Amino acid sequence: MTIPPLSYRISAAPRAHLFRVTLSISEADPEGQILALPAWVPGSYTIR
Repeated sequence: MTIPPLSYRISAAPRAHLFRVTLSISEADPEGQILALPAWVPGSYTIR
């Protein structure tokens, strides 16, 4: 099993304290992907 190449694009709206993250998968598995975001906050050991 090979891991498909991933591409991230990040843009920021500093005054609004917002970021937009776009993930592109160039060779997606036709059966689907499993994606996850971290549940932690940097500098904190509490799961939010």
